[in-house]
Amino acid sequence: MAKARYAPDLSDFTAYVETPFATFAKVGSYMGVPIHTADGEVFGTLCAVDPNPKDPGLRQFLPMVQTFATLLGNMVDGELKATAESRRAERAEAEAMMDPITPLYNRRGWDLLTTAEEKRAKEYGHHLCVISIDLDNLKKLNDTHGHAKGSEYITNEGKAIKNSITESDIASRTGGDEFNILLVDCDDIRAAKIAESIRRAFKDVNAEASLGIAQFKHTETVAHAMETADHRMYDEKKAKKSARV
Repeated sequence: MAKARYAPDLSDFTAYVETPFATFAKVGSYMGVPIHTADGEVFGTLCAVDPNPKDPGLRQFLPMVQTFATLLGNMVDGELKATAESRRAERAEAEAMMDPITPLYNRRGWDLLTTAEEKRAKEYGHHLCVISIDLDNLKKLNDTHGHAKGSEYITNEGKAIKNSITESDIASRTGGDEFNILLVDCDDIRAAKIAESIRRAFKDVNAEASLGIAQFKHTETVAHAMETADHRMYDEKKAKKSARV
């Protein structure tokens, strides 16, 4: 059942009383209207709460709150469209910065695009996650079968990574057998799922790799998150070597 948009006395509305927010904070009354984007997606809620019950007559102000919510929705929609256009322009510029043997960006492309996404995340509060990947046994493959086979191996892993992420995400080959991914609008739960998807994709092409994940903190930088992800990736690689001893 849909919740009422105005609950003058929260104790009269079971649907509200049982929400985690109501149990966490002292809420006596609530008024809220959803904020929609142009395509009908719910972006958030414009709401007001009071620790004490309020006059039921305040319901008369709901149309005004709805108007403000509509205006906010229009503003948000404009911002989202501007962000999408900026992102398209950035990706077009980075097309000249592709890795020569994978469908991923090179280090210059990575630096260009992650700098833009970091600025965007700090401005709008978006979540970002970094996945650091290092292929296992590439040196052994090169020594045994030659560098052409090693390049083919790297190409296959680049394709597997590309197929495991969305168009908004950024994937780069930043070293010989090193890859980094910036997951846009992503929390650590989704990042873990994508990392698992990449592991499965690697397994499908008979490849092995070590992975590390770190969430970007708005008080720090993507470079710092990348460093943290690298440390976790190397910890996994060391654990594998120890297990084989």
